[in-house]
Amino acid sequence: MDNFHKYILDIYKNSKFKNIIDNLYNKALMLGIIGSEMEGRAIAAIHEHEQIIESLEKKDKESFVTAIEDNVINGYVNLTGNYKK
Repeated sequence: MDNFHKYILDIYKNSKFKNIIDNLYNKALMLGIIGSEMEGRAIAAIHEHEQIIESLEKKDKESFVTAIEDNVINGYVNLTGNYKK
């Protein structure tokens, strides 16, 4: 797991969620799925991470949750090609 995601997970000391994310990350790597290799995803992820950081700096919980959700959903869609609510 890269440092950005590890830092975000470590802040909240939620070991169960961190274990789930670690597991998903490891499975994605084992399958050879690297999201940032998809066209435009790396730049989009950087912008999403900037939104997360800005929300943290402003201590804006609603904006932070929205930014995290957007990043997770966009990453999932990028890796799987689908999303269903």
